[in-house]
Amino acid sequence: MTPVEPGVVDANILVYALDVDAPQHAASLALLNAARDPATILFVTSQILAEFYSIVTSPRRVAVPRSPSEALRALSALHAYPGVHVLPAPARVAIGWDGRSVFRIGGSDSALLINACRCRGYLAHFQIY
Repeated sequence: MTPVEPGVVDANILVYALDVDAPQHAASLALLNAARDPATILFVTSQILAEFYSIVTSPRRVAVPRSPSEALRALSALHAYPGVHVLPAPARVAIGWDGRSVFRIGGSDSALLINACRCRGYLAHFQIY
């Protein structure tokens, strides 16, 4: 298996890994399966996990929506991978700092950026998948 550089996995990757009909399914699933190895370091945030749940359970957003219990099982399976780490929401996001004045990005994207910056030692080779 090709080594995976540390990075943040966005909700779309989680959705593609679950959707066997998506053209990105194989690549997304391979990335997540790499996290079965504790040497692989991938990050998600609670926002990303909530977005995944919202997308896969919505008949307006996917062709084959999952039941809430199916979505939760997928999240539980992901959480069991030793290479997947859930980053906490930084206090600046919780109290309303959203980064727009500096970065011109929205609240959830700025949370992702702040969390990426918190990944000490990993930022030099950081990927957002």
